[in-house]
Amino acid sequence: MKLIKKLVIYWFSQSDLLLNNGANITNLSYKILGKGFTNTIIENTGGDIFTSGPDLKTLTKDSDYFWRKHHVESVGNYVMEGIEGDQPHLFNKARDDMIKALNSYCTIVRPFTHLAIKLTGLGDMEMFKVWSFAQKYLIENVFWSNNSN
Repeated sequence: MKLIKKLVIYWFSQSDLLLNNGANITNLSYKILGKGFTNTIIENTGGDIFTSGPDLKTLTKDSDYFWRKHHVESVGNYVMEGIEGDQPHLFNKARDDMIKALNSYCTIVRPFTHLAIKLTGLGDMEMFKVWSFAQKYLIENVFWSNNSN
């Protein structure tokens, strides 16, 4: 039965409906069903197939299991996406979680677990939009300008 569940979820995760509308479907579900219930559904379907779970405890449990039973190293991937506006409490928690993961869970105590941190987990989306505009402006108007003197 577990294999059938994995096949169905893997097949559905590759569908155009989910790939093109996943964020909208999730946001709609947050509004209708609430974040807690929606996240529970995600964690018990695709979440338990594609990830170790929602926190460092589940990552630690899985990475220990894979190392001790199969001598397989693990990667913890910290991602924080789609945060709009200045929400210091979210970024401070993300910072604290990353420091905890780096200092204890993933790198020192468990040298068989590596940690990947996505840059967008370190700042809000507005900051990255401004940064992107600045890069584009510099490239188009400063570095590749046709206005030679």
